[in-house]
Amino acid sequence: MFRFCYFNSRNSSFYNSGKKNCSYKGSKVLIYVWAMEQTESRRKFDENYQDVFVPWVIPADKNEKREEIIYKRYYHLFKKGELDELVLSTGLAKIIKSDYNKDNWYVVAIKK
Repeated sequence: MFRFCYFNSRNSSFYNSGKKNCSYKGSKVLIYVWAMEQTESRRKFDENYQDVFVPWVIPADKNEKREEIIYKRYYHLFKKGELDELVLSTGLAKIIKSDYNKDNWYVVAIKK
């Protein structure tokens, strides 16, 4: 599991994915992240914590064990402007659009 609870870890992840030809110079990249400021979500997050574990429930009728399975997924909830700062800090892309959509922040960027 990747741990992105520190800015340097998140920065390194974005930087390394850009350096390893996940996209090419001039190509557009779309990055979506969960927003801390969620208003429409059924999940209610504590405003004091940006790093959370969210249950992922697999119903009993959807797995071989025939019992409900619950996994905990790690998420870093991004505050307004945090994703932009992260993308720009890598020096690998220019942001052409940044916005909020259905409880998510997103960035459209062009790789330099």
